[in-house]
Order: sequence, then C-alpha cells, then structure tokens
Amino acid sequence: MSLVLHLIIPAGQQGRALEEVTADGEGVWKICSQFTPVVEPVAIGEVWLDITGCGPPRDVARGIRTHLSRQLNLAGITSIAPTKFTAKAASLWQLQGQSKDRSQGVVLATWQEACRFLSPLPVTYQWPFPTEVVQQLMDLGCRNFAELWQIPPERLRAKFGPVGDHLVKVIGEQEEDPVKALYPKPQIGRTYWVPPEIGEWELPALTFGLQQAAGELAQELANRDLACQHINLGVRSSAGTWRQQSRLLPEPIYQRERLTRELLYLKEQLAKALSTTPVVEYSVKLQELAPRPKTQLDLYADKQGQRQRDNLAKTMGYITEKLGSEVIQPASALERPRREKMLQLIYQNVL
Repeated sequence: MSLVLHLIIPAGQQGRALEEVTADGEGVWKICSQFTPVVEPVAIGEVWLDITGCGPPRDVARGIRTHLSRQLNLAGITSIAPTKFTAKAASLWQLQGQSKDRSQGVVLATWQEACRFLSPLPVTYQWPFPTEVVQQLMDLGCRNFAELWQIPPERLRAKFGPVGDHLVKVIGEQEEDPVKALYPKPQIGRTYWVPPEIGEWELPALTFGLQQAAGELAQELANRDLACQHINLGVRSSAGTWRQQSRLLPEPIYQRERLTRELLYLKEQLAKALSTTPVVEYSVKLQELAPRPKTQLDLYADKQGQRQRDNLAKTMGYITEKLGSEVIQPASALERPRREKMLQLIYQNVL
C-alpha cells in the first residue's frame, strides 16, 4: 500500500515570505525532495509526496514541517493517507479549522483509518468535483461519505456517466492518479568559477566564459541526443549576491551557436542589475529537456540511409551512361518507356 503526503502552505503566509522563498527557485519543493524522490508540485505552496518506504510517516511529516519553519519561516499543514483524495480531504479539514492542533498534521496510515476519518465528513469535501455534482449527491440523500458509500457504484455511473465512474474510483481504496516525480526536473547544468589568476570578472567580460560553457553543454546535449527549451543563467558577485535570469524558448535548441546567443542575451539582461559588480561564479542550467528534433541533416548519420545514397549515386551514374544525361530530371517529364526503365534500374540497384 502506498502512502501519500499532502503539504499545503496556508494562504495567509503566501505574501512576502513566499516571494522570498521562491527567489532562488522552489524553496518549498527543495525541502520536500530531501525526504522522498517522488515530489509532484501543484503550486508554490502545495505539493504531493509519495513517502512509501521513506520512514515512519509521522517522523517524515514532522521533519518537513520543521525544515519549513527553520529554513523558510513557514508553517505547513501535512496530511498522510493511502490516496491523494483522502490526504487532501484531510488537509481541507484542517484548513477549515476542524483540527484542534493542526501543527501535528493528520496521519491515516491504513485504508481502515481513512474510512473512519472520512465517514462523518460532509460530501462538500469532494474537492476534485464541481459544485453541481456535489449538489446532486446531496439531492440523492448523501450528507456524508458514510452515506455515499452506501450507494451502489452502478447507480453512480448511471447518474453521472464518466464523472460517476471517476467518482467511484476516487472514493475507493485504489489510487487512480499516483503521485508523479515532477521535481526536480531533468536538467543539464554547469557551474564555473572565475580562474584564481583572474580573481574577478566584470559582467560584460563574461562573454568568453559563456561561449566555452555553450560548447560544453552543446556537446553533452549531442551525446544524449537531447534538446532544451529553457535556459537559466545565474551569477554570484564578489559581495555574495546571487542573481539569475531565465528564458523559455519558442522551440527546442541544441546547437552551440544558438546556445551561445541565448546565454549572451541573458547576460545582457543581468547586466542591467549588475553592470559594475565583479562576478566570481556563474552557473548555466538547461531545462525542459526533450529528444532532439530530427532534421534532414540527420539522414547522414544513418548507416542504412548512407548505403542507399551510395547506391543511388551509382545508379544515377549508370542511368546517365545508358540512357543519356537528359534523363536526370523529374520522372514525370520523361517519356513512359524511359521512365519505366529508370524506375526499374533504381529498384534493382537501390531498393
């Protein structure tokens, strides 16, 4: 059986504090990833975690809340249950002030515990469904989950159609939508330090270093047959200040020239804030990775395609010798006997 942890930061804290937290990138998510590799962010202040086999559930939840408090000065609400639906229902229950001490969270380690918890809750806790569906459930006489479970699944499917089938699965023990590992996203990155003999660089003089970085990253993309659509450049000044700029591209890229151009563009954006500040460290990250798009040039890397091209070249030479150079033109322009003869030669030599 899986265990799902739902973490939510109450909205009252999502002002200045969360803006500071996310200044260097998903602070809340980073803390969660220290406890499990399966982290599915929903928003800056809401995360799903699969904590199956990650230790005692209460200890994991307590550890996350402690790190949020000490590192980010945020108070998080945690709920643990066998399914996403039950875990979030428990979080909503805490958010609405039903818990005497929500700093301890809710732990429903088994489906039996989850059923006991859900049974008295109103069906208004059906969070994935629109209000009209909840209202129709209430019209059927369902005031709470205990009464909802008494309705045969066939009746729910007949009443709501596909939504009814989804409803039957969600309120059941089987997880319909398992937690997905969406953070951290796959990326390729490099961190560079200004050589000791140089000591510090003014930001405008960073061009050479970024050109070198673009070459190394382009080679790694080629080795892995990948392209990227999101580029991030960060720099640290001699005063310890860290600034970063990112750019989402309209299409995936992998060429050294394109990477260089985008990095220099990001450098110019950073220069507006750090134009005279010496740089001692800079970092480049390539994100939103995907298989490299194929082009016509990729045909030359295909051995079978190379063999067919060699055969085609020989065939064209043979055709020219036998039928004359005038036949090397669109087949539709040839007389029918010559066209059929040429196609026969190509078939024999190439195909």
